[in-house]
Parts: sequence; structure tokens; C-alpha cells
Amino acid sequence: MEMKIESPFTTEHGIESYKKNFGNKSVELEKTKIYVVELPTTWEEYLNSLGQKMRKNLRRVERELSKRRVVIDNVRRPELNLYNLFVGMHKKYVGSYMKEETPFQFDSFKNYIYDIVFKFGGVFVLNMEGNIASMLIYADYKNCRHHLNIANNMDFIEYSVGKSIVACAIKDAILGGFKYFSFGEGFDKYKLEWGCKEVEVLRIKSKFKLVKTIYSPLRKLIPKNIRMKIKGILYR
Repeated sequence: MEMKIESPFTTEHGIESYKKNFGNKSVELEKTKIYVVELPTTWEEYLNSLGQKMRKNLRRVERELSKRRVVIDNVRRPELNLYNLFVGMHKKYVGSYMKEETPFQFDSFKNYIYDIVFKFGGVFVLNMEGNIASMLIYADYKNCRHHLNIANNMDFIEYSVGKSIVACAIKDAILGGFKYFSFGEGFDKYKLEWGCKEVEVLRIKSKFKLVKTIYSPLRKLIPKNIRMKIKGILYR
């Protein structure tokens, strides 16, 4: 059966937020593909649908975390200060782990995502030994939970806290009766490990698609201060 998913970003609220934060008077929609897991009715059923290696990894992570003082909270409609904690951790995580800038460095993008998270979703916060080890922001719309982004504390990365918080978000979605869990756009092998399939949805069309296509292969040849100015334009 065909999976039918709608994005919170293309709702009336999402479009108005985009216009407000990026200064656009009008927007166009276009088709894109996202990676989605079709959820069963129980976590065990989902776990058994995964490959053997992934099942072992998730069970190993669960055992390791059970030996430590771990608390995972789901904060709906988060206050701005909690969201800003996520943004700060994301900048540090991406900057140190992937050696890349992050769109959260731009207020327009940061405020736009917060509008969506506050209206439709929340933040999962994984605390380990009294420290925030991982955070995941999400939005729920109709029959799907949309995993928007994640940030991990590099001091706890050895415990696979990112994998643990994603598993928690999926478990919670199953308990909440959601049919689907989206990992968003962009192919990555790890999404297949979670059991994702490609699904076509609508998204807001970027005016700078051609510029981004040209810019991406050249980014390593451009000094960082110039790259930041270019990205500031692309995310308007």
C-alpha cells in the first residue's frame, strides 16, 4: 500500500512562517523524496523487522545505557531557551564531528524551524549522569512523526547516544499510534538500516536551487568567511 505523507512545512502555518522568516511574499511547492519507516503496532515487531546487525546494535546500546544513570524526556512545545540549547549543541556537534557549517547559524533558519517545532512537535532530551548527552527535534503531523534534526554531546558519543535517542523517538511514535516515522530528505545508508523507504512529498521550492548546485562542488575551494556569506544568502 502506498504511503501518503504530508509535511508540516507545507501547512498554512509552515508556509506563513517561511514567508515571515525569509521575507518571501509568495512560495512555490515542488516534489521531493523523503525516507520513511512504516511503523508496526509494537516496538518488538519493529525491531524484528530490522537487519540482524542493526537489531544487535540497538540491543547493545540499550544494555550499555541501562548501566548508567540515563533519563530521556519528551518536551512538547519547548521553550525558546531549551531550543537554543539544542542549537548551540548542534553547532558544536556539526562543527567538530562533520567539519561543516550549520544552517542554525542563521537566525532566519533557526526561527523558522522553531516555529515548526513549537507548533507541531517538541524536543527529546537524553540526560546521562546529569549531563545533556543528545537532543532530537521533531514535528508530528497527521499520521507521521518527522525527525527534523539531532545534536550529540561529543563527550558521550562513544555510548551511541544518537542511536538511542532516535530509537526512543520511534518507540514513542509507535505508542502514540503514528503510522510513519520520517528521517527527512537526503539519501544516507544509515536510513536504510532503520528500515526506511523512499516516499514522495511536497516541499517549499528554494529560489536558489541552481546556485546551490553550482556552489556545493566548489565550497572547499572558497575561504570559510566567504562561504558563510554565501550560505547566508542561500538560506534567506
